[in-house]
Amino acid sequence: MNRSPRESEKIDRTDLSRRSFLVGAASLAASPALAQAVSGSTAFVSPDGEGDGVSPENAAPFAALGELIRAVGPGGTIYILADRGEYRDWDTAIIDAGGTALAPVNIRGVDSGLRPGNPVFFGSRTPWTRPIDEGAALNAAEFGGNTAFEFTHNAGHLHFSDMSFSDVGRIFNFAGQRARGITIEDIAFLNVRDGFFTDENSELEDVVLRRFSGVGFSKKGIRMHGRSHGWLVEGCDLDSGWQFGDNFSVGIELNHEAHDLTIRGGYTINGLDTQDGDQEKYWNADGVAAERGNYNVQIIDHKSSGHSDAGYDLKSENTRLVRCISSDNKRNYRIWGGIGRDPTQLTDCQSLNPRTRGGIGASAHLWLPGADDDIPAASVIFTGGALKDSSPGSTAVYTDGDGVTVHFIDADMLGLGHRESLFEGEGDSGSQMIIVGSASEPGLTGIATKKDITAIEGLSIAVPLVADGPASWRLIDDGPAAGRFQVLGDRLKGAAGMSGTKDTLIVQARGRNGIAITSSLTVSVAQNPIAQGVALAVSFSGPDGTKSAIDRTGLNPVQFAGDASIQDGAVEFSRGDDFITIPDSDNFSFEGPFTLDTEFMLDDPLKEGGQDVLSHWGDASRQRGYMIRAGEDGALAFVWTYDGSDKNMSVINGPILEAKRYYRIRIDRDTAGTVRLYVDGQMVGSMPGSSAPILNSAVALRISGRESGKYGANGRMRSLTITKGYALAGSDAGYQP
Repeated sequence: MNRSPRESEKIDRTDLSRRSFLVGAASLAASPALAQAVSGSTAFVSPDGEGDGVSPENAAPFAALGELIRAVGPGGTIYILADRGEYRDWDTAIIDAGGTALAPVNIRGVDSGLRPGNPVFFGSRTPWTRPIDEGAALNAAEFGGNTAFEFTHNAGHLHFSDMSFSDVGRIFNFAGQRARGITIEDIAFLNVRDGFFTDENSELEDVVLRRFSGVGFSKKGIRMHGRSHGWLVEGCDLDSGWQFGDNFSVGIELNHEAHDLTIRGGYTINGLDTQDGDQEKYWNADGVAAERGNYNVQIIDHKSSGHSDAGYDLKSENTRLVRCISSDNKRNYRIWGGIGRDPTQLTDCQSLNPRTRGGIGASAHLWLPGADDDIPAASVIFTGGALKDSSPGSTAVYTDGDGVTVHFIDADMLGLGHRESLFEGEGDSGSQMIIVGSASEPGLTGIATKKDITAIEGLSIAVPLVADGPASWRLIDDGPAAGRFQVLGDRLKGAAGMSGTKDTLIVQARGRNGIAITSSLTVSVAQNPIAQGVALAVSFSGPDGTKSAIDRTGLNPVQFAGDASIQDGAVEFSRGDDFITIPDSDNFSFEGPFTLDTEFMLDDPLKEGGQDVLSHWGDASRQRGYMIRAGEDGALAFVWTYDGSDKNMSVINGPILEAKRYYRIRIDRDTAGTVRLYVDGQMVGSMPGSSAPILNSAVALRISGRESGKYGANGRMRSLTITKGYALAGSDAGYQP
């Protein structure tokens, strides 16, 4: 049964009889007396069996299998005769007994000479023939089908071998059951919904599936679900045959708390999910898939190809792939794991020619998700092996979010051709760590980041991480503080706790040779030196000509560009290259109440296109945050978005500004969600019902112009203050400046 993917594609129903792949079945209800007649350690089943099973001449029906297992006892053997006609119209075998660890019960397909044979069971599933290609694929959602073997808690230490099944719903059904010591060898199938089935309530231990192979399944070839553990899947060739419509097919799937799985050899091919042909939906179907909560997974010398989604879609931890080949899938390796101390390991693996078959989502050799509120970004070490692509349309590494880490160690990437970048995708490109190196390079010897870090109560921190060489970074502490902190790129970011608290974090730096070192950092929380919630407090007061300023919170560097400098107690900026930036910070995001205070003047409020006095606004798609500007007519405005789109901007307009006059401008939002604009203490405009988070654009806060350099302003600014969590006025009556 070890066929190559090319050989598998040649199988059709006319081949089955030639391969002794099809037989038939009849079934009669078994009686207790039938099983009691078996006094030895062997019994027999045939398609026309009506006897007590004590001999081939008195073979029992298939439905009596459970009784026969109980009768032969540990170490016994039940022979399923393969040359006595076709098995059809059989009833499910209910198995409620088994053997022992040292003496399993054997259920073997044989001919009348007790030589290995392949009885094939025809079930009630709609007959199907493998199409010549995926363009002729059939919707199998209504194919249905009956179950061959149904197991109870008393079943265990059973060895099944040398049988074939055609047009069956499920072959082995362990739904809701506990069992151990199950071995399945040399089992072939054609057209099933599920091959080996477990569910969230199953706990199967010490399972061997060896050469359990077949063509055509609409759900799962092999399911390792529940608390199942200690499985070996070896030499299993699983071809979905592009059956679709039954949710989506997966060759080998782990779910729930399943763990300790080894897949060795074999292949999974041709999983298809068309979403009813909807190109605006994501088309699933994977070769091998593992969910969050699964761990200790090894996949060795395995191949996965031709799927409408991933060859390997792995959310599991402590996962290693060795000498695997993934080809012709939308995402060859879709890796969600490696979120802690240990990245997912791909050793001497190959990624070949990813291809999108339909639906949303571009093709990629490796796809990894970024960090979200609860789960760190994925990480991978790709050692040896190769990435090759005969067409330039695929991405080498697609990063779906911030903080992804990928190490290529001695990997052959010449087959990718010339590319400007190894990665693309969503998220802040500065937080992605894609490092190319070699195991022969020297390793890191130290981490230079200050070990004692001071944070301010109620605010976020962003601490640069520095090692004595190029490195990727991970936060590997899983203690109580880990949920408030994360590493994105080479920054430790997080939310400080209450004043007086102290958190200990462990960071990991991994060098170009793939070897990691760790360091322990302490974050101590102090009271805000200005006032509660103040995240930025810059007064541009200093000697004339000074090209620097200090944020009095100590949190943010203030960077001068061009000829921007301090004059007469204010920073002077121009419409061209003279501006000030403050690096982006989570403290510049406004999820709830906030206050933004500044005092500035414009040399001439009337400028073509208007002037951005203060902006947190990127021109890239969905990167528009907020800004204070003067329009072409010189009118003041506060502009913001919730989704970053320039088609969904909110605006509060103020008065027309006079030239060379300082204005005190305040914008705040109260707990009820009303945003107000104040000029010199007077409320000049408001917008209620605006409680949604304002987009935190992934660009620097900028005085004069925006990230692209457009719409610069001519003038001066005396001060800039941002307060999070508080509306300092919050009143239509205004406030006293």
